[in-house]
Amino acid sequence: MAQTKNSTATYVIILILWLTILGACYITGIIPPLASYNADITKFSLCLDNLGYTPISTIPKPTDKFYLCGVVEGTTNRPGTLYLFYEDTVIFQKGLELKPGNFSVLIVIEQLDSFQVGSYRVDIRYEKQILAETSFQVTDSR
Repeated sequence: MAQTKNSTATYVIILILWLTILGACYITGIIPPLASYNADITKFSLCLDNLGYTPISTIPKPTDKFYLCGVVEGTTNRPGTLYLFYEDTVIFQKGLELKPGNFSVLIVIEQLDSFQVGSYRVDIRYEKQILAETSFQVTDSR
């Protein structure tokens, strides 16, 4: 009987130590969150309005806003971070939690570090993985 109590106590101590180490690894980032997402961004582009997925590839300057739009297919929300690049420099970033279906993200020009005529690229990333990307041109309408 004493042997069984010692064995049980040993197993409990080992379990507590293992859970403590696992928790510490999770908190410090050594182990990423164990999340499962059943959602993919299947369409992603630039849009002038938020009325659905109506992609365009060029916007005129001056403009005061535009939208990044797309479609998420799946059964769960899709988290990510949106990065807007001008000549490989990030000029805007925003955390996202996209629900299944059509989505649009408003970009207000005043919030950007820079907005000039030229080529732009947009990525949606989760951790270091690119989930969706698109590019567009800003043209001078004068």
